[in-house]
Amino acid sequence: MAEIRAIGNDGSITMPTATSNAVINTWRGSFPKVASEVTGFEDSTIRRNRLGMTSFEGSASGVPRFNATTTDPGVADRPVDGSSTVLTVATGCTYTMVLAMQNITHTVNKLGENVIAFDMINGDADTLTVAWDESA
Repeated sequence: MAEIRAIGNDGSITMPTATSNAVINTWRGSFPKVASEVTGFEDSTIRRNRLGMTSFEGSASGVPRFNATTTDPGVADRPVDGSSTVLTVATGCTYTMVLAMQNITHTVNKLGENVIAFDMINGDADTLTVAWDESA
């Protein structure tokens, strides 16, 4: 199969609509690992570190949506343990995990821009599934 280069239009985010009443158009994710220093007195050249567990830190933003049944843009009523979320890079290339929305920012200006953004962190679940199927 020929090489395909993913672009932003190939991506998406899937989360429960009750979690965020927004049309999401941007997401960002980082997968840091905790580093533990294991340098001992017998080490004389360079500090030594071992990597621990993977974490997730990210954000998403978009345009708020509302209708007759929407009573909250997701600010007050969000699951404390997080909810299942799928971050898609391209068809067949996804990260699936439980994410909690930590900080929510709503920005409105006179020019007409209206953006809701939120930070995401690992929720209360020990799951991270990575699918990277370039043939999909």
